[in-house]
Amino acid sequence: MRKIAVISANPVEFYPPLRNLLRDPRWKGHRVTLYSMLSRKRSGLQFQADGIRCVRTVQRCSRFSCLNLLDRLWFSFRVLGGLIISRPDRILYIESNSALPVYWYRRYFNRKVGIFIHYYEYAEPEQYAREPWNGYCHGKELYLYGLLNWCSHCNSRRLEFFCRDWGVPPELSHVVPNYPPREWQAHFRERRSFSAPLKAVYIGSLSNDTMYVREFAAFVMAQGGRIHWDIFAFNHDGKTRRELEELGCPWIRFFPEGVEYDRIPALLDGYDVGILLYRGHSMNVRYCEPNKFYEYLICGLDVWFPSSMLLLHGYQKRGTFPCVTMADFGELKSFDWECAASHEGVPCRKPLFAAEDANSQLIAALTAGRGR
Repeated sequence: MRKIAVISANPVEFYPPLRNLLRDPRWKGHRVTLYSMLSRKRSGLQFQADGIRCVRTVQRCSRFSCLNLLDRLWFSFRVLGGLIISRPDRILYIESNSALPVYWYRRYFNRKVGIFIHYYEYAEPEQYAREPWNGYCHGKELYLYGLLNWCSHCNSRRLEFFCRDWGVPPELSHVVPNYPPREWQAHFRERRSFSAPLKAVYIGSLSNDTMYVREFAAFVMAQGGRIHWDIFAFNHDGKTRRELEELGCPWIRFFPEGVEYDRIPALLDGYDVGILLYRGHSMNVRYCEPNKFYEYLICGLDVWFPSSMLLLHGYQKRGTFPCVTMADFGELKSFDWECAASHEGVPCRKPLFAAEDANSQLIAALTAGRGR
């Protein structure tokens, strides 16, 4: 039996792939404790998993930076206390902002503990300089890089950038994709033709500053009702929400409460196309394979994505469906969406990826044998 601590300074509810990892039945027989912040916005929908002990710290998300700093420090000290008491064999932490209590524990309390890191985001070196808290945590994290058992990113390009930036050895570096659970494959629906009107959906965080929300809304309105677009986004900024509501468009519906993760497969059954919206404002986004990309595909939806998402260029697919189609979201007037949505004469190829396969190597490493 292994004692394993999983630490995420961001709420676990914001990371569907982390939820999938923690719900894997292969943790049975091991003592796994999750330390994570809890967003007040989602406090009624707290993550739970059989056999996983959850220690949560409420995140206030105050307008005052000093209060946010106190929240982060309180979380770090609380996690450190939990580590000292439970003395885990191995620690998996998520993102640089979770590194501080791991640094303290490894350096001053337990030099035998195994250190595992997974990143859902890629941070350029300059980004750490712009973000004081992340930069401070990353400064401590550099100490941990020399002691690693494992480091992973969700795609090979981000991992390549990370290893280039920080000199992490290739033999310690791994790719763990953002796949949904295998059970979602049962929700695949073969869409030989699109609905009339075509039904498009977007699920995820929403902001005009970093996404083509305004541009895609204008595109939908220009189709005169031939496309209906539903948006599910509990994590959104007020300005973007007001703009959508002020449009008063009968073909665009905004659901600010979002959708609970486990309900997504049933929800997607009513749509034809899943939309991605990122503007590509950073390396992290340009080389992104968001979990919603795989969630759309595994349920049988086509995917339309902006040309600014450079990594997805290699995923364009028209020879089989579900199709993956790139468009210039800054100039959607020229986008032939009816051609993009047509499956005429194209065979169906059901996606077979699964979180259980993606997570196998990490779980095996965390639960294996003796030593750190």
